[in-house]
Amino acid sequence: MIRGLCLHGRTEKAHVLFEEMAEKGIARDIITYNSLIQGFYKEGKIDGSINLLAKLLEMGLQPSAATYTAPIGKLCEMGDVDEAKELWEDMQKRGVEPAVCTRNFTITGLSNKGYGAEGMEWLAAMLRRNLKPQKQTFERLIQCLSQGDKLDEAILVLDYMFSIGYTLHECIFRSLVNKLCEQNSDHVETCLGGILQNDTAAFEVF
Repeated sequence: MIRGLCLHGRTEKAHVLFEEMAEKGIARDIITYNSLIQGFYKEGKIDGSINLLAKLLEMGLQPSAATYTAPIGKLCEMGDVDEAKELWEDMQKRGVEPAVCTRNFTITGLSNKGYGAEGMEWLAAMLRRNLKPQKQTFERLIQCLSQGDKLDEAILVLDYMFSIGYTLHECIFRSLVNKLCEQNSDHVETCLGGILQNDTAAFEVF
């Protein structure tokens, strides 16, 4: 019932049932907690998700990847990347293997804050584990690096993006080309040639 209510946007009603379970001596397992945590997340109630996470840990329950995914995703979306990383570290200490989307959330959150170098470290860690980042994750990191005039790093991320089989969105392509031209460096032509050679869609834009 709690899961069904959360899926239909009736999280407050689900929370009432959740509290009634404790009053009636009915055990609340990790699935029940996760359902409610995700329900609060979908409604943007991050405090509710965090409080439930703390409560389940106090109860001695072993969290799962799903327990952390929603809170970390919402914190990154809100710009609270440091708090999201604290949850990540707690997850690691408890031996919980994070979902791939959690890593994507974190890289995007770091990029949105302008932490391109750290975002690259997280991306490299994903690639070493043979995990496939989302296209949007690559694009947001490239934008971050480009805006910070870290063009060599942006090109490196772009190469990884192409090697996976993704193509670059037109507006990001144009922005990167403009940045390269502004630099007026000797290797601009080489960089542009590499972009055009690796991304056939870029020919049409260029």
